[in-house]
Amino acid sequence: MISEITLSYISILFQVVMLAVMLAFSVRLIGKSERSLTSAFLTFFYALCLLTDLYWVIYVFMRPDTRMPFAANEIGEAAITLLAAAILRSAVHSPYNVSIGCLVGAGLFSVCNIALWIAWSGEVVQDILVGITFAYLLYSIAVSIKVSRAFKRYMWIITGTACALLVVLQGATFIVPENLKSIPDTCAYIVMTAMIIFLAFVLISSWKRHMSAEALLCDVFALFGFALTSVYMSEGLWYLLFQVCETVSFLLILLSVRKVVDRK
Repeated sequence: MISEITLSYISILFQVVMLAVMLAFSVRLIGKSERSLTSAFLTFFYALCLLTDLYWVIYVFMRPDTRMPFAANEIGEAAITLLAAAILRSAVHSPYNVSIGCLVGAGLFSVCNIALWIAWSGEVVQDILVGITFAYLLYSIAVSIKVSRAFKRYMWIITGTACALLVVLQGATFIVPENLKSIPDTCAYIVMTAMIIFLAFVLISSWKRHMSAEALLCDVFALFGFALTSVYMSEGLWYLLFQVCETVSFLLILLSVRKVVDRK
């Protein structure tokens, strides 16, 4: 039986290899179009993801069973979310003026996530700083989806409902007795898994309906954003499962950006 720690090494090494390959392909996209800013952001995105993963791997081998302090990896994670938002905004050209609905939805969900992170880790400054960039990414995804009309009304409703359920279920783990904690925790994991499957279905449906390259990219980032949220909200084998989903979304981002660049 493969241990959980061995699976975690396999998962992160798989992600490192995938990122290295995708970085090479993203470099080739630069200069393929007169408007190559999106490709440049994508290249920096993969490079930073790769360096952050390598930092984690090296730290674990050098200082096993030691909690990593606020350092380069958190700074890297914050930069990764900002670069992800930059990729999407440069491709979709979503406006920077405020969309109240998107701002309120992304803001509330992000604040709830930050509160949960602080409750779990106790690292206030780190979680607030990373949470601000996380909020900007979610807002950028929501605005881009709205501009490209990638979501139908029922998709917004399902996504909003799932986000609200996650907050309630994860918050409930701090309230219910210890012997009942696994119930809301497991329900939250089911919601996360169901949402990733749903967003994958939305992406496939958009592809079959020959939606625009920008709309497909928005669908991919919706999947990436939820996979990232699930990674931050999980532990153990669930964490590894969502990390694999995150790795797959990295590949889908490359394919979608290439589709956008090829059109220009």
